Amino acid sequence: MTNMSIKTPPYLDSNSLYTAVFEELVGKDWSITAPVNIDELGLAVGTHLGVKRSRNEDRFAVARVRAYNEEVYTLALVCDGVGGSQSGDMAATIAVASILDELGSLRARPALKDLAIGLVKGADDGIRAILKGKGTTTLVMVLGTASGHCLCASVGDSRVYGWDRSAAKLSQITTDDTVGNELKLIPGDHKALLQARGLQDRLSQALGESDRSSDELRVQILGKDRFPDAVVLGSDGLWRASKDFEAVAANAKTAIEVVRRTINVANWVGGVDNSTLIAIQDLNLFFGPPAAFNQPTSRASLTMWLGSTKVKLQGGLNSNGRVGTSQSPREVEPKKRARKKEQKMAPAEPQLKFEGDIPQEPRPVIEVTFGEAVDQSKK
Repeated sequence: MTNMSIKTPPYLDSNSLYTAVFEELVGKDWSITAPVNIDELGLAVGTHLGVKRSRNEDRFAVARVRAYNEEVYTLALVCDGVGGSQSGDMAATIAVASILDELGSLRARPALKDLAIGLVKGADDGIRAILKGKGTTTLVMVLGTASGHCLCASVGDSRVYGWDRSAAKLSQITTDDTVGNELKLIPGDHKALLQARGLQDRLSQALGESDRSSDELRVQILGKDRFPDAVVLGSDGLWRASKDFEAVAANAKTAIEVVRRTINVANWVGGVDNSTLIAIQDLNLFFGPPAAFNQPTSRASLTMWLGSTKVKLQGGLNSNGRVGTSQSPREVEPKKRARKKEQKMAPAEPQLKFEGDIPQEPRPVIEVTFGEAVDQSKK
């Protein structure tokens, strides 16, 4: 399996919001992100390549976006590049960049369900156009607005769980897109066949597959009524590794404990896959915008958290209706190099870190301004 060279997709303008997000994603060291609290959003996040893998094909992002439609959106997103594909890590990167780009450039105000489906299908098309079947990825996303609407979306076998903190209970919300679950919808007993062929847990769909169009992609959408005030979303490297994943997560008292415990347990029992988890312990705080987002403005803005790094992007529309940047990739690059390296846990011997041992890393804030203010007369 060979790594695909990382470069800006050729059909995209080098001055797009997509490129700015894309460069932040590829410039990050994804091998290990030590568990970190994002206090302003009421959540914690972490990722680890595991013990057996040489690269991490998981990607995550947490973002708050004030779109041109003047709505404020907040989302948490985990994409798990499919290990059997040549460039799963690149597929996951493209999916995250595509969704943030489309959300940051939004001018209409579609229903949240329609928006989520459109974002996921757009990412599916983007991966297929760029990688041409050489990379696929799963996706789970929690998306909501400051006005109180929220949902989760899923494609593949990464999962979203409802977390009832008072009852110390974790309940799976999404259904895995596997061959076994697909055949449950067809009359007959297929268990023996599935076991004989080893197909019960095989993925039935993923983003970026080359043998279909996005019209054929089934995006699972579940509303707020399906989950309580706290949720956990993560890649299958966590729950496949340990049958006790749900109990380990549910009995944690805080989001940072959920992330640290589950990733450490996955590594302790073999670490055979990458593992990424976002634990949101306060959905009201997660979706509630800070005061700065309530101020009238002619600019769209996007704030993105990649572990301990916080990136602020602000923009105005260019002539073709997309977000443009006044900075070239070469001008943005030195800011990435100036960033402090995230503290790494030793992959060969993962150690449990208790609450008092969480590294207190400074959170670099990288600010990039896009284009000029929107010309109000053209609206």
